[in-house]
Amino acid sequence: MGISRAENRALLLLRILLATVAWLFCSSVTQAVDYGNEVSVLVEQGRVVATSLVSGRREIPLDAQETVIDSGTSGINAVVVTSRRLLGFSSRTFT
Repeated sequence: MGISRAENRALLLLRILLATVAWLFCSSVTQAVDYGNEVSVLVEQGRVVATSLVSGRREIPLDAQETVIDSGTSGINAVVVTSRRLLGFSSRTFT
């Protein structure tokens, strides 16, 4: 005939267990990993240099009398504020 109450309960517990294992596995696979800052920014004579292990080195020349006000990095991105421009770098594209 039909499934007994004990069999139904056992199947339900098995389904809950499988769903929990699948959820734990999938959440660990899709979890983002933070490797720290991937971009470093240096201010050299007349230019700003961004380096990354992923994308290499990118140099941006500064204009005459242009000065760097501040710079910062976070993860895959870096920003440099100059007296005339806002420069942005990304280690994934390095543009």
